[in-house]
Amino acid sequence: MDIVSPQAPFSFPPVGAGHTNLTAACLSSTLPRPTLFGGEILSVTSSLVANYSAAFWYPPNFFNSDPPLYGEDSNLDFCNVTVTYTHPGQNDTVNVIVWLPLSVSDEVHVGTNDHGPDHAGASNKGTSPSWNGLLLSQGGGGFSMCLPGFISHAALSQGYAISRTDGGHEPQTFSPEQPETETWAMLSPGNVNLYLLQDFASVCLHDMAVISKSIVTSFYGVAPKHSYFQGCSTGGRQGLMLAQRYPGDYDGILAAAPAIYWPKLIVMHYFAHMMMHSLKAYPPACELEAITKAAIEECDELDGVKDGVISNEEDCEFDPFTLAGKEIPCRMEYADDVDEDEDEGDDEQRRQRANHTVIRVGYAGPHIAWHLWGAAPGSLREPNWHRLTHSTPLTSFAATTCFRKNNTCVANPSPLMLDWIRLFLYKDPSLTAADLAERITLPELGRLFAQSEEEYHSFLATSNPDLSAFHRRGGKMITWHGTSDEAIMPGQTQQYYDEVLRHAGTPHSGIDGEVRDFYRIFLAPGVQHCGGGEGALPVDVLGQLRRWVEEGVAPDVLHGESFTRRHGDKIRRPLCRYPLVARYKGHGDAKKAESFECATSF
Repeated sequence: MDIVSPQAPFSFPPVGAGHTNLTAACLSSTLPRPTLFGGEILSVTSSLVANYSAAFWYPPNFFNSDPPLYGEDSNLDFCNVTVTYTHPGQNDTVNVIVWLPLSVSDEVHVGTNDHGPDHAGASNKGTSPSWNGLLLSQGGGGFSMCLPGFISHAALSQGYAISRTDGGHEPQTFSPEQPETETWAMLSPGNVNLYLLQDFASVCLHDMAVISKSIVTSFYGVAPKHSYFQGCSTGGRQGLMLAQRYPGDYDGILAAAPAIYWPKLIVMHYFAHMMMHSLKAYPPACELEAITKAAIEECDELDGVKDGVISNEEDCEFDPFTLAGKEIPCRMEYADDVDEDEDEGDDEQRRQRANHTVIRVGYAGPHIAWHLWGAAPGSLREPNWHRLTHSTPLTSFAATTCFRKNNTCVANPSPLMLDWIRLFLYKDPSLTAADLAERITLPELGRLFAQSEEEYHSFLATSNPDLSAFHRRGGKMITWHGTSDEAIMPGQTQQYYDEVLRHAGTPHSGIDGEVRDFYRIFLAPGVQHCGGGEGALPVDVLGQLRRWVEEGVAPDVLHGESFTRRHGDKIRRPLCRYPLVARYKGHGDAKKAESFECATSF
């Protein structure tokens, strides 16, 4: 990748200007500063990026499924603009990054788009894209407001102007050297940095929209025809925040697997770890995987099709205690090395031999499953919380690490969850995972659950059912959620949508018409968090959102296609608008979408 420094004076190019003029504009050292109410622009810098190459995730997931892309893009040329600003008095420094194609497509300067969104020409063979006249802002994940650049280039290659914000703190890198949350979360022990939390929660989302539109308009000499936001997980929460708090910012929002009830969700991720500490038993991953596999085998055909996916979750009543005491084959994953005395064969052969064993299912694994599935009274269900589906990997909520040398396992809670509890609730960065294991009993977990909601609901939660302002401005929003999501329970999305429906049905709701006229959700059976799993991943969803915004064609189904099934097995499904389900017609190839129809029940 080559980055060229500014060389030429900036000039506003006419609409549809050629590559040379836009390149000169990018190389300018005098780009105009956007106007941001409540913010002070510190700098605007630009650089020409040439021969950019980045690999797509494989298999495709949320971030490269519009359309599904593989391999890599290479030889991409674009303008990289960074706007750095602060909110005076808050001691923050925020960066908005905008990637701009260096040419403009004919449909932009002609001003027509007779054929609507067209992804047929999308390619990952290497290209210098032409701007399609649209702005696409992208969300983040975890504590990051944005994801790495290789997430953005998939949409850039299709001609979108792309924008991201770091929210004032270092973003996620997907490398072993992740940024430490405590570098931005706390002013000092006992004192949370509420300004930066507010930036992360909402404020910088609106700032990004204002700055991005200004930069795009300055660079191309014409405002984007439409602006879109796209995000999953934290990005999904961000999308709902925009619709609820800043309804005028985007014409269309794709908010997948949203962390709607963030303050409650993060705390309840600790529930299974609290149970393991209480039982003093830490089941290995293979034991939990065996329980999930048995549940899927039991409930797979409740929808009339045997495909390794539980679509009819409501009727699944598998009892995990039927496995207790049984011996199962297990491929153990160890954190330590293979025994050095075992010197026959190469390292991989020795590791494979050592890791295959037989274990007896204990009490802890079924006990954890029973509670997480919501089958047990009290505990998890007491705070009226959402249950996991039977096909959700238990290994995410009850992660353990095992050691071969002493044949033991320990709890392995996620850093995001630990950071939330120790930094934002206990407000003590000196606390370790071991400290929390001693401190958090069931009553204490309930107290933390209530504290987290009380202190941070107004900051982070996006459960406001009043979308009337977004509706009035003509916005459209799509949410999809995998039913095997191992990070955010799909029941949260269902609950929120049902609350939106109830609110819309009240007098003076401000909703003229039906909720489905501007907001639709879709459940994807067997799909995990933002992708993966045995189910059919929603594809080309952004294209359907565009058709809804630009042509008024609302999606009744999303197209689903699987990418992670074994032996290249592939299924396609219609993903029906909630609350409808995809029912097998009783004839035809069950791997093909045309063999299913949307219905009120199975």
